[in-house]
Amino acid sequence: MIDNNGQAPAAVQVFAESCLPVLQSGEYTIAVSQTTKALGNSNDTVKTFTIEGPRFSLLPEEINSVYPPSGMKGSFDLSLPHIVFNRKTLPWERALEGPSPVHVEKKAAAPVKQPPWMALLLFCGNEVPEKRTGEVGKVFAGSLEDTYFPALNFGDEEKSELCTYIDIDTHTFKNIVPWPDELALLSHARKIDPALKRAAADDGEWKSVIVGNRLPSASAEGLLCRACLVSLENFGDYEKSPAIDAKQKVRLAVLYSWDFYCCVEKYHLEELFKNLSVDAYTLHSEEMNSDAAGIIQNGYVPLEHTLRNGDTAVSFYRGPLVPLQLKKTMVPVDSGDSLYRYDPRIGIFDVSYAAAWQQGRLLALANKSIALKLMRLRKKAVHRLHREAAGELFKRGFTYAEKFDGIAGTGAQNADFRFGTAVLSCLEENLEKKL
Repeated sequence: MIDNNGQAPAAVQVFAESCLPVLQSGEYTIAVSQTTKALGNSNDTVKTFTIEGPRFSLLPEEINSVYPPSGMKGSFDLSLPHIVFNRKTLPWERALEGPSPVHVEKKAAAPVKQPPWMALLLFCGNEVPEKRTGEVGKVFAGSLEDTYFPALNFGDEEKSELCTYIDIDTHTFKNIVPWPDELALLSHARKIDPALKRAAADDGEWKSVIVGNRLPSASAEGLLCRACLVSLENFGDYEKSPAIDAKQKVRLAVLYSWDFYCCVEKYHLEELFKNLSVDAYTLHSEEMNSDAAGIIQNGYVPLEHTLRNGDTAVSFYRGPLVPLQLKKTMVPVDSGDSLYRYDPRIGIFDVSYAAAWQQGRLLALANKSIALKLMRLRKKAVHRLHREAAGELFKRGFTYAEKFDGIAGTGAQNADFRFGTAVLSCLEENLEKKL
């Protein structure tokens, strides 16, 4: 995002449709040979190396956050589940069509749309499948008569690796799994500017996001919903795959999953406001005089007030929400005590504005950015006072030096001593006055 002056705004989020890695996870072979006219051809040198990335499960440090929160109960029926990763290239480190030999990040002007190799599926109520655990070499090897899973090549170490998987019927798979074109729209990467974060690092952070394509179902008590991040590696164009249509079930590796409960919102905000009664929050007393009763009806409450000298009294206080329209006034003050209002008719203080001033002051000081600005302002003020003191020194230095004419000694050494003493005296006097 660039403004009219060609500069990026101070606080901005940068979005990317996909962040492709330089090389996808998989096994690669490099063959090197040399041809010369004088010596002929050299022998080919072949080297093989492997890039290992997450494939059947994710480590906890790969996950930044999930929503709805795991184990929480609430009205999430209008929220699409999503998961955020700490690594920006994670959703694109493998492919739907199988590994490609070289996968270089494109530097084109137009954004790159690349579907991720994972999808976030949502199951609610009776749809929630049973999660099972088994060794990769047994779960995704060979073939099953009624269950489809893609052919995967894995090493000996991966065969003994434990993985979580689910089996869902083919009809459900076709209905809830996003098609490859949709996957590209349900994933993105973003760079979060430090200015948008409450506790920010020095540099912006890149994250990647996978969003689900279904809204949760809700019930009055709270319906169990399970979000499953599944692998679609080597599934290819599963939208038109006859191999999947020929099977009754589809087996999916579950990389990560969490449960939450979605309930129906009992009260709408509009209904709550309509049922509010100001009279319910008003104190009533038959013993009050007319002045005190009028103050109470305007939203004030009498509270015990501890004064600075330790004495206790009763003062009136009200919050920012009042049942009447007030005229806004801006009064510059240097302390909360100057905002006390005394009513001589009833002999009681009103501490509402003083409390609001103190609360605002504490909130401002608790803000990191404001505290840093105050510290810089304080440093600038101290430096300015030092400069003013130094300027005053050169104006009045020799005048101060006359006070020390009686010091023993003559010549240049005595003059230097008198001038140095005048410098210290002038600087001390000016700082005492201005700090």
